Amino acid sequence: MGGQCSGNDVRGWVGPAQGGPNPVGLAISNTGTGNVIGNNVDLVMSGQLNSNIFFGSDDKGHNTIRVNAYQTSGSRYTGTPHASDVIELNLFGSTTPSLTNGRPVAWVSFDGTVATPTIKSSFNVLSVTKASTGHYTINFVGTITGGTATVVASSDALHVAGAPYANNTTSQDIVCNNLSGVAADAMVHVSIYSI
Repeated sequence: MGGQCSGNDVRGWVGPAQGGPNPVGLAISNTGTGNVIGNNVDLVMSGQLNSNIFFGSDDKGHNTIRVNAYQTSGSRYTGTPHASDVIELNLFGSTTPSLTNGRPVAWVSFDGTVATPTIKSSFNVLSVTKASTGHYTINFVGTITGGTATVVASSDALHVAGAPYANNTTSQDIVCNNLSGVAADAMVHVSIYSI
């Protein structure tokens, strides 16, 4: 995509790369003179050699890009997406969780009131363990890469608040306290954002 490219709805399948200097599945040009803005792209890809998406300087934002791809090696994407783009990159055949821009890279709802926390629903979460009363460790399916994670945590109990405690690329700790500041178990909902 390049030049004056706006308001398009692109859907389809992109097969294996056929060579070239930098074969990628979807490229947003890097001419510095184009305006790629406000497009809706929904693609299925397989066999890309270098990356599924290249974000060049012509990306002026407000693009919605969803790619489902099979990829066992190479980069998930290259370049830098515009901050206003909404991106969902679901990779299969890879241990690296999906790139999501503006969407959680992992989320989980779990019952922490029982001895072994029970996951009710989740994405990119392998397990939840209880370290102590109100202190839980969320273990990711793979490694969450990128900058510092932003974590949003809440609970079903009106008197218990969840807050991020410690995080790294493979797990996130959450601590729940009641209004008196005392650790308390709860039904917990967590969303983790990172690019």
